[in-house]
Amino acid sequence: IARFAPGKVGGEGINIGGLAGELSEAEAFALSDEPGAIIMGRGKDIKGYFHIMRVRYSFGDFYTDPTCFPNIVDYVTRHTNIKMRIVGNFVRLTDKDLLKNPFLFIAGHQHFAFSEEERRALRNYLYAGGFLYSDDCNWQLGNPYDVCIRAELRATLGALYNKLYNIPPGGQELLHAYYDFDQPPVGHDGSFGPVKYPFVQAINIPDTRIAVIISNRDHGCTMEDPAVHGTYFPRTFQWMINCIVYALTTSPLVNMKDYIKD
Repeated sequence: IARFAPGKVGGEGINIGGLAGELSEAEAFALSDEPGAIIMGRGKDIKGYFHIMRVRYSFGDFYTDPTCFPNIVDYVTRHTNIKMRIVGNFVRLTDKDLLKNPFLFIAGHQHFAFSEEERRALRNYLYAGGFLYSDDCNWQLGNPYDVCIRAELRATLGALYNKLYNIPPGGQELLHAYYDFDQPPVGHDGSFGPVKYPFVQAINIPDTRIAVIISNRDHGCTMEDPAVHGTYFPRTFQWMINCIVYALTTSPLVNMKDYIKD
């Protein structure tokens, strides 16, 4: 279980212990610039702190949908008891602090490729308990980003990639992690006619824990500022809360010693 060193002293937090006037472990983490998460509570009555980073990779447009990340942070903080913020902006798969991140978000439109070092690091991250959410901004199977992310996951995970499955019908714990869904919500793919892929796909590591989500729904665009695309989809934000809560409550990379999972 990760432990977090105190950062700057002061401010408000969720106190889970400590002497009077002493900063709790959770508050110390909240005031630090460390990536990671510390949670407490029981079941869906979850509270805590989550510091998120986005994956940076070479050549492609890893920076796409720049306003969606701040908007996710704002929505999660306002609609749950998880206090969330962005630290460090981007993380490379080869960064020494990668294993402090229980949840990673990767997106794009263009061709890209990982190095062998990045593939090894991603494999180690996923097997150590990390969660990767891939958002295809082209919302089309077979587009440049989709081809590349699938090729990289196949190269990273080998035969395990062949166990890819659809949510739904799988992934019921994720579909009900915080809000209730019958299927993932419509993304930007729903703005251009009938939805082609009313599902996302997942890979479990080990057999029971979702470690990878591959989405061709372009959820990132629907979480951008409304002025960017003229859209605002609250259910997309709620879906991301489900993914975040699922990752935080199933990953051994999270400090959850004061959390009870029903």
